[in-house]
Amino acid sequence: MITVAVIDTGVDIYHNKLYKYINLNLSKSFVDESLTDKNGHGTAITGIILYNEKFKESLKNVQLVICKITNQLTFEVEKFIEALEYAISIGVHIINLSLSIKIYNATQRQMDQIKVLIQNAYNKNIIVVVSTGNQDHENNIFYKLKDFLYPIIAKDVKGNIASYSKSLSNSYAMFGGDIESIGDSINIEKHLAFSTFPMYLENSYFNYFGVKRGYSYFWGTSIATAKFTHIVINALQINNDLPISISSKLKKYIHKPD
Repeated sequence: MITVAVIDTGVDIYHNKLYKYINLNLSKSFVDESLTDKNGHGTAITGIILYNEKFKESLKNVQLVICKITNQLTFEVEKFIEALEYAISIGVHIINLSLSIKIYNATQRQMDQIKVLIQNAYNKNIIVVVSTGNQDHENNIFYKLKDFLYPIIAKDVKGNIASYSKSLSNSYAMFGGDIESIGDSINIEKHLAFSTFPMYLENSYFNYFGVKRGYSYFWGTSIATAKFTHIVINALQINNDLPISISSKLKKYIHKPD
């Protein structure tokens, strides 16, 4: 059984595509008394981690530990540190961080704590997958720790670096979708990522595409990060290897700037 910590906005624990994978005993909110995802980001990330691109086949022998650190897209660094420390302490195999922290949003003490925790995870063979490819990457705390984690950048449907992402060497490039690439195309499903969305939230933005409740389209480095986590889970299950030995199997995803 592969255990994945998802540090995010929570999740719709009753979603029919997700509920059976969530370990409610280990999952924890660091901001309130509920795992309820009031934003939708965490639920989308969870769906992408679990399911293939066509959203028909899910991973087997996987459990998710939901670590909720915010009800919005912004979060307190201190809450993140608590969640990261917790995920490491319970011995998960993978930590998905579809988020970023800029150095100007954290104190030196917090940055030092994060560095120690990331290195601690690495030493314990815990795989950390994190979004690093957004703009202003040079101020991203995690990009400075790339030797101890898997830094992710995003591609569009044509394999080009997404408009919102950066071409960074020694990073792993995954499809993250790009709304800028749609143009006049009517096939938005080729340009964006399809995933789960809280059943109790109204996603009016894509209503005119006929997307049923509980699902939506997404794009971003967060999405690319979750897709890479899906691949890492597969690699661990197929090869039954330690994280350090599967790195060679993931090299084909390394981005090589022109």
